[in-house]
Amino acid sequence: MLEVISLQKFDATFSHIEIDGCVPIRFRSYQGTIGAKYIRIGDFQTLLLELVLGSNEAVIRGLTLSLFEVVHEPEALGGVAMASGLPLVKLPADAKFKGSPYAPRLDIGATLSVSLGKDFAEVLISEAEHVDTLLCHGRIGFMLNAGLLTGIRVSDLTPVEVDTLAILVAEAKTRNTKTQQDAA
Repeated sequence: MLEVISLQKFDATFSHIEIDGCVPIRFRSYQGTIGAKYIRIGDFQTLLLELVLGSNEAVIRGLTLSLFEVVHEPEALGGVAMASGLPLVKLPADAKFKGSPYAPRLDIGATLSVSLGKDFAEVLISEAEHVDTLLCHGRIGFMLNAGLLTGIRVSDLTPVEVDTLAILVAEAKTRNTKTQQDAA
């Protein structure tokens, strides 16, 4: 997974989060365009999380959760160190961005799972058993374990955001159950 090598401070007054029925979670720490690079994580058919990096740096400036099928039970974060800022990630040594020069992307195969708590949502990127650090920028948090990015957490969800995500989580659970029954 992606190693976080430092923390970049940005003005958190612009931390825009959108939650809707078409694109479950979208976050931007910028306005306008930044000439971004993209890291796509998932299986690219039923699981897709796209991280937006600045063009000249590997700071995660935004993200979009487009697809998910796997749901996990939410857990409280306890005993977690907290810091403010956005993560600067170390790209894999063999990283080769492909696609358009205007929107280069790096694909990383992984399993994603989503959970919904009372007032938060989580996207787990790995099966880490423990989160030791949460890097916060407004309502978005980047979950780390031993310096590796293991997930994303959106806090302080409004009742409308919770309701929207609850429908999407229920639909994913139904699809998952049907897929398991079809396989049996």
